[in-house]
Formats: sequence, structure tokens, C-alpha cells
Amino acid sequence: MNPILAGFIASLLAGLATFVGALPVFLPIRLTHRLQAIALGFGGGVMLAATAFSLIVPGKDAAISQGASPMNAALIMSVAIAQPLLPWGMAFAAGAMLFVISDEIIPESHHQGREHEATIGIIVGFVIMMLLDIGLG
Repeated sequence: MNPILAGFIASLLAGLATFVGALPVFLPIRLTHRLQAIALGFGGGVMLAATAFSLIVPGKDAAISQGASPMNAALIMSVAIAQPLLPWGMAFAAGAMLFVISDEIIPESHHQGREHEATIGIIVGFVIMMLLDIGLG
């Protein structure tokens, strides 16, 4: 496919998605507090995932391109020693980060006892963005 045509189609789809996302603003409907909490949580999860995945890959590429110094060698050795514990520590840190973001940074989504719905929205938004990032490369 022609790269210019592919770029045009991708831009058109992105513009249509933006239009569909902004459509509720123009419609005279009242959102329930539950739906508002879910939407705010979903938006927070999407932005969290976009930020995390947009920073991890460039950081990894920069580290690879810089080579190894004595300090890097010591760091790599310490990580290799602690490697069996890393998945557990990362899972704990990720869960704590999602909790802090859900509870403290996005307090608008926790109105009128809707913390559960907002947290579900954050998790769903994060998972969807993670799957899109993996699926689309």
C-alpha cells in the first residue's frame, strides 16, 4: 500500500475516533455518577498505559546504545543476582502504582462511593492500551 494513502487512512481513523470520543460532550445527556466514575477511570488507565509504554522502549534503546561502563557492569550484576525476585517486586510496584493513581491522583472519579467502578475503569483502560500496544507493535 502507498505510504501516503496508509498515513491518510490512519489519520482519518484517528480523527474519527476523536470525534466519536468527543460526541458525548455535544449530546444533551446526563451521565450517571457511576458512568462518570468509569469514564474517568478508563481515561486515567489509558493515559497511564500510554505514558508507561512510550517511555519504556526509548529508555531501553538508549541503554543498549550506550554500552557498558564499570558502573553499568555493577548494576547489571546486581540485577542478575536479584533477577528471581524481580517479577514479584515489579508486580507489587505496579499494583501499588495503580492504587495510588486510582485513589490519590484521580480523586474526581471517586465521587459518591463509586471507587470500585472507577478502579475497574482504570484497569480496563490500562489493559486495553496494553493489548493495543502489544498487538500493533
